[in-house]
Amino acid sequence: MHEVARTKWNQGLPIEDKAREAQILKGLVGQSEKIQAHEGWITQFFQAQMDAAKEVQRSDFAVWEKGSVQKFAEAIPLSGLRGYIDEVNREMIDLLSQIHDPAKSDLILHYPISTRESDFIDKKVWDIAVSPWTYSQKEETSNSK
Repeated sequence: MHEVARTKWNQGLPIEDKAREAQILKGLVGQSEKIQAHEGWITQFFQAQMDAAKEVQRSDFAVWEKGSVQKFAEAIPLSGLRGYIDEVNREMIDLLSQIHDPAKSDLILHYPISTRESDFIDKKVWDIAVSPWTYSQKEETSNSK
């Protein structure tokens, strides 16, 4: 997302593009049909990933504004970055299929969700990205009582 932020910064593009997000979410829901996951959960999961990505971009923009950064000498065009992001999304769908139970239309988690120190992920960004799971785990815990 740092590369996306760099490109948007250079081109003066906004961080958020609701129409593009809706288009991406629709495509991801379609790709996720093969794992028979609940459409609402898939939408929530990928929206959380987009929200985490925007948080990274906002943080980068804030640093660059403070540092009076004008433009970067090199930035990958969004068209090139989109292909990479599409591939990452396909990989995420494949991984989700490995933890999904179609009979229950739910996800099965065998390990608690946590980040490793080596991931270098900002806690706020991490919390946003895993919010669909943490919400599901809280709901599951309260339902089992």
